[in-house]
Amino acid sequence: MENANSIQQNPTKKRFIIVICLFIGIFIAYLDRVNVSVLAANDPFLLEMGIKDTPVRIGMMMSVFLAAYEIGRA
Repeated sequence: MENANSIQQNPTKKRFIIVICLFIGIFIAYLDRVNVSVLAANDPFLLEMGIKDTPVRIGMMMSVFLAAYEIGRA
């Protein structure tokens, strides 16, 4: 009878697929965070949203995004 610890398992391609999926997810999350900071400096976007030259509202926009982002991470 073989011991469960003595059985060697060959590595599979599944672990590489998991690593690639994690990398893609982290990369998309990074781009998502960067896009919000770019939008905060984009004048046409700020004019369209009606928050141009109102730093408090721009800060609130960033805070709401970060709060939603944190809830999504949980």
